[in-house]
Amino acid sequence: MAFWAVLDACVLHPIALADALLWVAHGEVYQPLWSRDILEELRRSVLERLPEANIDRRITAMAEAFPEAEVSDYAPVIEGLTNDPGDRHVLAAAIVGNAQVIVTTNLRHFPTEACEPYGIEAQHPDAFLTHALHIDTERVISALAQQASSKQNPPISFEQLLDRLAEMTPAFIGEVRDAMQELKARDPARLERLLGS
Repeated sequence: MAFWAVLDACVLHPIALADALLWVAHGEVYQPLWSRDILEELRRSVLERLPEANIDRRITAMAEAFPEAEVSDYAPVIEGLTNDPGDRHVLAAAIVGNAQVIVTTNLRHFPTEACEPYGIEAQHPDAFLTHALHIDTERVISALAQQASSKQNPPISFEQLLDRLAEMTPAFIGEVRDAMQELKARDPARLERLLGS
């Protein structure tokens, strides 16, 4: 694995974004981490919109796909942290899990001065996925293609997926489209293979 990243609850409940993060991890670009507290926060945040069984099934599927992802025994680290009190458990999990990154939309909850002493950077998912794309462009494009092809109810095209993700991660999707154009000009057969055509 290239590096470890804690996925905050706020990036795990928009389904398209969460799936993109998990498919990119499945492509072994990075190792995702989370904690029981993060998963419980996720559960609470989506209970109003999804049936409980769906949430439990999703969390179980995440745990099965990434058995090494759950960080534990981080409670003693919480005391003494200086970031937002409601998100100290997230930073503590990142410290114990030896993560380099916390992926979150709540950047103000993880100021640089609170994270930097532990070698951790909080990144918006747009910046994080763009960084992943720079690490391994082909694996990321392939992961997005797999994400699109996995959607059957209802089905979604690759372009529709990119449009949906562009709402949350515009810089990332802009660079994905640029990379695909470049690859299409250089080696169209390779691009077709990545897209599963």
